[in-house]
Amino acid sequence: MKPQMKQHRAMSGASVAAPCVLLFVFLLAADQASAATYDTEQFEARKRRALAPLAAQMSRIVESHRDDPAFELFLKRLKLIDEVSLHLIGSFQQTKSSTLDDILADVVPLPRDAAANPQALMNAGDLIAQYKDPFAAGLPLPSVDRDDMEFLRKYYDASTRAAMSYVADRGRVFAAIDEERAAGILQLCLVMPFLHIPDETWSIEEVTSLPEWMRSSRNLRSAEDFALLMRRPVTAYQMAVCRRAQEPSEPTGELTYVAYLKQAAERMIEKREYHAGIHCLRVGIERGRETEKTEVIVALRFQLAEVLSRAGHSQLSAEEIKHILDDHPESPEWGKAAMLRLKYLYDAAQFDRIIEEFNGYRHDDRCVKYLPQIVYITWVTYRRGSNTAEADRLKDFFLEKYSRHPLAADMHFASAMTALAASDYDEALRSLEIIEYRYPRSRIARKAKEIRRRLEKTLGSGAGKAQQ
Repeated sequence: MKPQMKQHRAMSGASVAAPCVLLFVFLLAADQASAATYDTEQFEARKRRALAPLAAQMSRIVESHRDDPAFELFLKRLKLIDEVSLHLIGSFQQTKSSTLDDILADVVPLPRDAAANPQALMNAGDLIAQYKDPFAAGLPLPSVDRDDMEFLRKYYDASTRAAMSYVADRGRVFAAIDEERAAGILQLCLVMPFLHIPDETWSIEEVTSLPEWMRSSRNLRSAEDFALLMRRPVTAYQMAVCRRAQEPSEPTGELTYVAYLKQAAERMIEKREYHAGIHCLRVGIERGRETEKTEVIVALRFQLAEVLSRAGHSQLSAEEIKHILDDHPESPEWGKAAMLRLKYLYDAAQFDRIIEEFNGYRHDDRCVKYLPQIVYITWVTYRRGSNTAEADRLKDFFLEKYSRHPLAADMHFASAMTALAASDYDEALRSLEIIEYRYPRSRIARKAKEIRRRLEKTLGSGAGKAQQ
């Protein structure tokens, strides 16, 4: 075939493909618009069917309270349910649109302006934050008799359940279409249940009332983590109980609420969700005061202090440890708490507090096991404040009483550096050799060995004699 003919056919193919692509994009956009309208109509139809048995009585109440401002607030709450639901449904349509775009891009190249970038799902957490206050404020109810009051509550609950049911049904479809966004879709399906039912009243029954697809072991784990992120520990616990019943690998014993919160905190912290982990621990401490032994509460406070420190809040860590010292004076871990109190105070640059509290811990029999660390932290504090006399006094005490303790290597290293600064090379070498041979496994041993070698090499070249 002649080159001119090949080029002609290629150009002809391109000229045919371009209009086809544009037509496909146009039809796709039209289909998306009609799908959104279809979803809205289907949502409204689902609600009408669910509320049909209650419609007549609701019409009567509406008519008799037409001019009641309090009843208007109740109607606004009903409209708020629809508003949230339509937000969720619209986000599902975005997911479908992005997925179809991805599929289309694999089949035929789209024009640059027609190939939309993948659209992010609406953040379920942001949506909850946006609407949580009006839902948390309680259901506004007009002044009606007892029977009508009960009916309005029933109507509101039925309206909410119908909305949740439709959203969950649509979510199941879209989650199946796009597995990559399935976790985000699941979270969107939990928005209405979380807004409708406060965490403190969430029960096993609420979990079992979720659609079956949301109650798979995998989805319950995802929903559980989302509940923890939303500061809903009771909800997460009830989901965990249901999930554990489905997983043969899980322990069969009862999982107490406080024990669960400790495990959940560890999982959140591992994922670097520090605020969620901190919330779990705080709730566990508060709840555990009534049911748990002292050692459980102390362990939770230690864990909370560590997380606060990792999150950059060492002052709060020190305050958390203070609760152990004040509230649990008989705890076997009291000495450990005293040591950690000084550590966190040092990290928070509260040096005066360390010096103030040191003597009390030094002479307390409960601190004997941790006295080397307590003395060491205070020694470092004095050195930082250039209080040489007190630092040397503590160093002498430490080296006399705890000469084999690994922290002694740091003190010898500090002495070596001080001697080097004063050009006392013999004393510097002596301190470095002590570290190398007496504390070979200390964290400073390798550095001390390297400095000793370099110093000996320098002195061997005559630098030492020149100084003399």
